[in-house]
Amino acid sequence: MNTEAKKSKTGKTIFALVLGGLAGFFAAMGMMQLVESGTLGDLSASREVALLVALIYGLTAAAVLVGLLNPAIGAKFLNVEDAEELREQRGMLGWSGAAMLCWAGTLAVLALGGEGFPIPSVTAAAIVGGLMLVSILATAKQWHLTDELMRALSRESTALAFYLLAGIGGGWAALAHLDLVSGPAMLDWLTMAAAFILIAVFWKAGRRGMLEMR
Repeated sequence: MNTEAKKSKTGKTIFALVLGGLAGFFAAMGMMQLVESGTLGDLSASREVALLVALIYGLTAAAVLVGLLNPAIGAKFLNVEDAEELREQRGMLGWSGAAMLCWAGTLAVLALGGEGFPIPSVTAAAIVGGLMLVSILATAKQWHLTDELMRALSRESTALAFYLLAGIGGGWAALAHLDLVSGPAMLDWLTMAAAFILIAVFWKAGRRGMLEMR
């Protein structure tokens, strides 16, 4: 790799990190101010963490969808060779972004749903049911457009996420069963499942060298 190419990759990496960091910082600050204002009700720690994970999913999906809407801009901060690669992967990435938005919406609605919260229980249940159905359909569509390398990454990430959920969530539940700690709420299990999928994907992609900026 020549010096010019190295400089280009370094500049793109710095730009992506700064952009992602700023977006995450301001989004998290806005969310915390909204939570502290009491507008969303008296949120427990479980609900706040679910909202934070929903925010991460939402920002990730937004970055992908912005890149698809304008590949020339997306190529400047997404991990692709050029705008043409984004155009070629429009279908797969579009369905992936849709599924992530559904997960973000599901966690957010559950965090804000229930008696004494902004979204009534029945309404929240209906919205979550619809979002999960769309998520399943989007994931199925994405799978058919995914190459063998990405399918292998998906299988490995899913397996790792399951082990994390069984180990961490199961360990937490075991300690709660012995009355040593407070047990995980049902929302905690859903939040852990979503968070561990993200962690597993980044870990497995990193092990394969797929996180190096191109």
